[in-house]
Amino acid sequence: GVFIADATITLIRRLARGERPADAHREHAYQRLTRSWGSHRSVSAAAVAVTLILALLATAATVMPSLLLPSLCAACILVGGLLVAIERYAPM
Repeated sequence: GVFIADATITLIRRLARGERPADAHREHAYQRLTRSWGSHRSVSAAAVAVTLILALLATAATVMPSLLLPSLCAACILVGGLLVAIERYAPM
């Protein structure tokens, strides 16, 4: 999910700016974080951690339907916070 979201957001941004999506670039969040953090391993570990948290939220909502709305809210806050942090701390 993390990598699909990264690819989708990057594609939408490039199309909105009128850029050709197939042209080479270094704008994916994964690439930006790798340059900022200096390590593929740490970025991959963070992606795995986020994926696990989202999976736990989805599982909680599945097991207890009353947790659907809180889980969805938590997931949105997590992903939104990550997007803000990436924009702020891993510039293009």
